[in-house]
Amino acid sequence: MNHAERDVVLKCYDHYREDLERTKNDLVLHVSPTGDDQNGKGTLAAPYLTKERVERRIAESVAHNVQVRILGSLTTAERWGSLKQHRFLGAGSIQIYGVGAPEVKAVHGGPHAVTAASAVGFSYQKITIGAGGLTAKEFRGWFVRVLAAGGNPGYTFRVIDNATDTIWIEADPFGGGVTNGDTLEIIRPSVSVTLDGADIDYDSDSDYFDAVTHGQCHEVISNLRLLASGSTTGRVRLHGTPDQYDSLNLDFVVIESSAAGVAVQNVSINQTQCIAQDYVVEGGTGIANLGTPAQVGLIVTTPLVRDGAIYTSGDVRISGTSCTGTVVSSSGSLVFDGSATQLQLVSDGGSASAMTIGAQPGDEAVTVTRGSWDVLEYSIGVCAYALGARGGSTVRLGATSTCDAAGTTDSALFWGRGSHVFTNDDCAGFKGATAGQAAYIAEMDPAVKSDAWPAAGGYVTDALGADLLRCA
Repeated sequence: MNHAERDVVLKCYDHYREDLERTKNDLVLHVSPTGDDQNGKGTLAAPYLTKERVERRIAESVAHNVQVRILGSLTTAERWGSLKQHRFLGAGSIQIYGVGAPEVKAVHGGPHAVTAASAVGFSYQKITIGAGGLTAKEFRGWFVRVLAAGGNPGYTFRVIDNATDTIWIEADPFGGGVTNGDTLEIIRPSVSVTLDGADIDYDSDSDYFDAVTHGQCHEVISNLRLLASGSTTGRVRLHGTPDQYDSLNLDFVVIESSAAGVAVQNVSINQTQCIAQDYVVEGGTGIANLGTPAQVGLIVTTPLVRDGAIYTSGDVRISGTSCTGTVVSSSGSLVFDGSATQLQLVSDGGSASAMTIGAQPGDEAVTVTRGSWDVLEYSIGVCAYALGARGGSTVRLGATSTCDAAGTTDSALFWGRGSHVFTNDDCAGFKGATAGQAAYIAEMDPAVKSDAWPAAGGYVTDALGADLLRCA
């Protein structure tokens, strides 16, 4: 081969290599339980069978809008596969969503008439259903959608918990919530994908940095139930690249995890609105706040309420998420804004703004065992303590934190050896149930128990190095 012939071959090779490595235009690919990976073309008329086959059609560098439309529920045989590593350029994005209207709960799915609705405070709201007759906790893993009346018809909210005539939801303090007189129904995504040890995988390229779009949401998963409850191969994962602040949105999504839970590593979830919002129309869900800052968000369920449902490591930021189990921050830092049965904060530090449901009387709703944390808590469930500070941890307790006295069997605060708790307020709503322990308790030194927080500028300490400081 002479030099001229070699140059022709290299030019041809470079041309096709570029086609494989970078998108050339917008792309729409379809997956169906009746599709065909061998003979399909990814079109609506000839869809693929698996999302894994779709991945082979998506270039490594994504500079355009890529949509993956899932046309029906996929069983284990039509497996999800892993999402390969992508490099997002400019306004490049990937949207993976189910196509179809939501499923309405067969029993007690509504319509329900709202006879009372609390103000939206701390991002949470209590709704009273006049007819009653509900089964406690039956709406965990479901969403509430407003059918008519009020200021937010079509808006959908994550259910935190329910009793026989009340429903707790995560509402939006800026966009509003449910109002008295509204009519509601209970829904969830109708399209599901069964996961058997596969990752719900997000990983952008660690070597690429775009100063304009860095940190923005380039990928969204929407209108899907991801079924991992039968997985026997460990936790499914959501992960990104260290120090890159990869951002992923899961909008109107339920992850039904196994007892092993979901591992979340080095990623931001539901922190920013995604660059592309085409899935809002194509998904066919009829949800008004889909794709908006007042997003519908993510629900993670687990078989038992005491199971760890979300395990975080690295730099993790989670918003717009409700968890029926425990959120465990095992290493690195965590910023969490959502709801959970319990929080176990055992990593380096961060912040948690959460409604905690509580699992049972012997548990703590929030446990901090190391690091420095800002905690803003609203506890509504049964627990021994709303907050347990121990292991030399430092906790700044938000002034608007509240604790439902009826659900706290011992005290609002467990104050452990060498721990430091401080606040800028008297935390009047942060109370325990036991007489004489209405405000806090120094578990290591009963002599300094009190039914009132220190005066402004005051503090209390015990002989074992724990202290409680009220700054103002």
